[in-house]
Amino acid sequence: MTIDAVEQQTLLYLIALVEPDQAALRTVAELTPEPGVRLEAFENLAAVVREVPASMFTGDDAEDRLADVAWLAPHAEAHDSVLRALLEAGVSTWPSGFGSVFTTREALASRVASCAEHAAEYFDLVRGSHEWSLRIYADRATIKRAVQPTKASEATSGADYLRKKQGRSSLDAALEERALALVDTALDALEPTTVDIAERPVLETDENEGWQIAHIALLIDKTNQGSFDEALDQVAETLEPLGLRFTLSGPWPSYSFCPRVGEGADAPGLEHST
Repeated sequence: MTIDAVEQQTLLYLIALVEPDQAALRTVAELTPEPGVRLEAFENLAAVVREVPASMFTGDDAEDRLADVAWLAPHAEAHDSVLRALLEAGVSTWPSGFGSVFTTREALASRVASCAEHAAEYFDLVRGSHEWSLRIYADRATIKRAVQPTKASEATSGADYLRKKQGRSSLDAALEERALALVDTALDALEPTTVDIAERPVLETDENEGWQIAHIALLIDKTNQGSFDEALDQVAETLEPLGLRFTLSGPWPSYSFCPRVGEGADAPGLEHST
């Protein structure tokens, strides 16, 4: 986010919310590789924060700076490195999106208070679990053979051309319907080994990666990881010959399962691409 220039030199940058009892196990500074990271304790939650120069998010060129990938990448990487260190240490987090900054501790306290009523349910869900990202790709040629469309004849008139064009549109719809039905089959088989499942946006991908038909976030209990892995192997063995391909990555902070509280970049749990 950007804010109006302020006279102060630093801002409080929110990285995540954690449960106070977890936070008390060890100091955040011992868990994370980034300097200056600390806890701010509140009534029912603790905030993992660091102080950052106000100039990072203020000034006439702030919008341009935040749109500059070369500037943004190392700062986003630092943000993620803290979340990953906490994840690896077994600390459940309510992760905040990049750029959640506050001018005062009181402003941060107001944000934490707005999250408090959702915190117990959220941490009960994610405690002891990790988020994994499952991207599902479909092979058009294989799916097309299953759909078995009627081959259109060569167009000999304007009407024939229109029918062929409509036929291609119908074929595309049939291919997508078939691919999504296979995705449902996969998720039905995986669901018993998960804590929760969330649909993620399908973003544009490199053409070489193929046709991405679905992007799914899976919350997996760490003690059940082996059962999930076995289930995914079985799903892949069954459905890859029918035209699906699966790519699993993670673990990730549980962005996909955070409650959506408030508006704008100050709200923990903003969308995050995995």
